[in-house]
Amino acid sequence: MKKAFLAVFCALFLTVGITEAQVVIRVPDWAWRAGYYRWDGYRYIWVPGVYTAPPYRGGRWVPGHYRQTPHGYIWVEGHWH
Repeated sequence: MKKAFLAVFCALFLTVGITEAQVVIRVPDWAWRAGYYRWDGYRYIWVPGVYTAPPYRGGRWVPGHYRQTPHGYIWVEGHWH
């Protein structure tokens, strides 16, 4: 339970204070990949958001999210579906 609380607390704490501008563009099928913190082995670094084209027709961007497992929460990176 402590690990789950810590994971959620860290996720919320790390996103506080980051304001990201999302400019509206008019390119069909492109998706906004929101910025996020990534662990580089030593510290968390901010990866800014970007617009990106799908790798194949009809692709849908699934944002990164935390998934609960029997051993706690894990981070699932964003991906195309």
